[in-house]
Amino acid sequence: MKKIAWLAILLLVIGGCSMRENRVEKVMEDGIEVVLNGTEPYNLPDVQSPVGLEEEWIIDLEAEDVSNAGLYQIDTFAVDVGGSVYILNLRPEKDHIFKFTQDGKFDKSFGMHGQGPGEFGRPNAVTLTPDQELMIVDPDNAKLVYLTREGELIREVTLNRNIPFVQPLSDSRFVVFGRMRPDIEKRFVKYPLELCDENIEPIRMLDEYRMENFRVTRRFRGTQPGFALAVGGSRVFIGNEARDYEIWVYDGEGTLIKKIRKEHHPLPVTEAIKEKALARYDDNVKPMVFFPENLPPFRTMAADGEGTLYVVTFEEGNQPGENRIDVFSPEGAFVGRLSAAVFVSPSTPIDAVACHGRFYYIRETESGFKQLVAERIITQ
Repeated sequence: MKKIAWLAILLLVIGGCSMRENRVEKVMEDGIEVVLNGTEPYNLPDVQSPVGLEEEWIIDLEAEDVSNAGLYQIDTFAVDVGGSVYILNLRPEKDHIFKFTQDGKFDKSFGMHGQGPGEFGRPNAVTLTPDQELMIVDPDNAKLVYLTREGELIREVTLNRNIPFVQPLSDSRFVVFGRMRPDIEKRFVKYPLELCDENIEPIRMLDEYRMENFRVTRRFRGTQPGFALAVGGSRVFIGNEARDYEIWVYDGEGTLIKKIRKEHHPLPVTEAIKEKALARYDDNVKPMVFFPENLPPFRTMAADGEGTLYVVTFEEGNQPGENRIDVFSPEGAFVGRLSAAVFVSPSTPIDAVACHGRFYYIRETESGFKQLVAERIITQ
């Protein structure tokens, strides 16, 4: 009887540990659900965990067919519901947008450089609206341009030149980043992230990123700012290094509905990182560059239509030059890791896209050329 009793207790303990392992830990803070994640992924029986990426095709700037199409730079891109890819080139010889089929084959180019209807000065973002229209942000010409996926002009909307990025949501709303506040005499310049109406007028503030004001401090940061945005389905995900590794999740009304918090070990800004960053500047500028003690928790983010979030970190991935990608379920649970050499541009807002069970991203070759890579997400 004693052996049976101890066996029963042992089974209860094991069962309890297993349940704790598979139960996502959550707390409530000020009425907001906070999902708590450790350094290792949850093992959830009802979730297919991502375990790897399998390359399907690449668009390579060194390939003859790509160069013959007139594409010499990949700055940012978008993927439509059918899997076609639209690459934006900030400084083209003729067209700014290059369309490729779902298997990475060149289709056509459009969006001429210029100032007329349907033409662009220096656009910095291309996205798909919920109606699958192409929306291009062109701060130089102070406008949003809407095109069909074949490149035909639909309409243009006047845009404040101080706004560098606009992300369309459902219900004719937008997430807008960068509308600077008139506080240029203060030590910090504020870059707000706002929910806006159909006229790009603010409805409410979602978040704010602060940077040192060069006019006051006479110095600027030598590493990438820690601010990231992703939109997936009806949710807006925001990461701000001021909160460490904590992602805020908003609904389409601009209401904070969840916080995703994850334990992590901050990576220091090493001398090698500093040397690489300083190599971009001449000797007169180098004394004005400063570095924080640690790197931000994330480099960039992407979210798919179901709300699965992919956070590209500074952690080393599986191969040299690759980054670790933390994957969170729509409920906010850390469920897996991926690895890819994601190139993050300082001048464009979108470096990775997750959709159709694939992860699309820009990477840089050893020769310095860019590639756009489509990889299938492997789950188990």
